[in-house]
Formats: sequence, structure tokens, C-alpha cells
Amino acid sequence: MRIDIIQEKKYKRLDNSKLKYIAKKTLSMEGAPRGAALTITLVSDGAIKKLNKKFKDENIATDVLAFSMTEGAAVKGQKGYLGDVVISVDTAARQAKAYNLSFEKEIYLYVIHGILHLLGYEDVAPTQRSSMQTRQEYILRFLCNDKVS
Repeated sequence: MRIDIIQEKKYKRLDNSKLKYIAKKTLSMEGAPRGAALTITLVSDGAIKKLNKKFKDENIATDVLAFSMTEGAAVKGQKGYLGDVVISVDTAARQAKAYNLSFEKEIYLYVIHGILHLLGYEDVAPTQRSSMQTRQEYILRFLCNDKVS
């Protein structure tokens, strides 16, 4: 599995190797193929707001956006590429404080949430949202008690 991490600016509190670990383990737990690949991009509220406006016509900053490459026409040379997960570091910092979580765990939650979207999970309807939240919280608890190898 290939996970690429892009940081809009260097966020000192975030360890790319831990982010890759969380992503790979999430993919593994969800039964993704061994050749699966994705990109995680960490950005500011301003950057995610622009993406949200452009692609979802919502003029607000959000926590995470997932852009699936498994829907629609295949991209030549991108076999196994699931898509991109874009995370607002600013939103994560605010939400972590509001929910009394560590900043890192909030980011991990967004990584998991984005990957679940790439794998086909939806959270539009209340039952979908409940199912997705249950799964992401289970994965987060499991991985945060697991050791990085």
C-alpha cells in the first residue's frame, strides 16, 4: 500500500510516519487490496474552504474532504489509486479543543473518516452517518492502542 502525505506547510506536531501507519492499518482493517494507494493532504481552513466551494458548492471550511478516484472513468496509470483525502489542520485544532481530544487523535479520526469515504462509506442519511461514526470510532480506538511497528 502506498500512502503519500502532503503538508501545505510543515505542521511540527504531525508525524508523517504515524499518519501513514493509521492510513495503512485502516485500509487493511477494511479489506482494501494490497496495491491500494492514496494521498493525504493537510491544509489550512482557507485552502479547504476553496476546495469545498469549487467541488461541493459550499462556501465554508470543513474538516475533511475525500475525492474518490474509483468512481467514473479510470485514470490511465493509476490502477489501485483510491483518491485523495484533504484535511483542515485548523478545523482539527478547534474540534480537538471543543471535544477534549488530542490534536493528533482528531487528525487520525479525519484520516480514517476520509479513507472510509474513499472505500464507499456514506454519511448523508442518519443511519449511514451512525454506521460510519461507529466504524471510525472503533478503528480509532483500536489503532491508538496499537503500537507503531
